[in-house]
Amino acid sequence: MSGNDLIIQVARLDERVDSLEAWQTRQNGSLQTMAETLDRGLTTVHKRLDRLIMWMLAATAATLGSLVVGLLLAFAKGLIG
Repeated sequence: MSGNDLIIQVARLDERVDSLEAWQTRQNGSLQTMAETLDRGLTTVHKRLDRLIMWMLAATAATLGSLVVGLLLAFAKGLIG
């Protein structure tokens, strides 16, 4: 193998390494974008779940409050006891 052949092979390998590094950079960028999108989606889901849980707690509290008031009124009217 002559010196020129070796130089050509090294140049080709350098080009391949450069191409692979560029591809890897693009892939890393895509993965970063996907991770950011997933984080935003999860944040949205958590916010909606928090609102749903708060709504359910408020509805439960209102129902229990109404039940207690109803029982107190019934007791006061002499319908119970």
